[in-house]
Amino acid sequence: MGGFKSVDWGRLRNLYIDDKQLENCKVVSSREKILEVLPKNGICAELGVEHGIFSNKILDINKPKKLVLVDIMLKKHLQVEHDVVEPIKGDSVEVMNQFEDNYFDWIYIDTDHTEEQTNKELQVCKNKIKHDGYIGLHDYIRVYDNNYKFGVIESVNNFLIENQDFQIVYLSLEPHMFNTIVLRRNK
Repeated sequence: MGGFKSVDWGRLRNLYIDDKQLENCKVVSSREKILEVLPKNGICAELGVEHGIFSNKILDINKPKKLVLVDIMLKKHLQVEHDVVEPIKGDSVEVMNQFEDNYFDWIYIDTDHTEEQTNKELQVCKNKIKHDGYIGLHDYIRVYDNNYKFGVIESVNNFLIENQDFQIVYLSLEPHMFNTIVLRRNK
């Protein structure tokens, strides 16, 4: 039970989202399946890129007209080369604040997974997506160890509690349980 000692169960009880925000949620088997249902030929961003493996899947499946790739440690050996790609090295929140509101069809967040950073990213991204746009977040999971705690669940649930105009539209239920959740404004 080592890692569970740090769980604040009382706080978690206050993070229940409204059932109405789950009414249109579809469960799929992978984040690649989520890409299949996100808008094609649009303007999208991936925050947290690493080597660009998922970026290439976005290019193959979604065929975006523009894909903004943002990472604090954008690798020189990023394995993504395409004329629609705009790689930007920097903090995701600072970079996203440089774009006009209502610009992106969808944004995919896979950065440091801390609650603090994810909160900031959600706050900026809700304004950067179009009114019918999507925000996807990877690693909607409960991970604790002695040194690190993911905060994506807390961030997303708090965001949904505070932003009742958003709902969950997709959740990947993957065998390794590193799930992706996708949010969208109510229509």
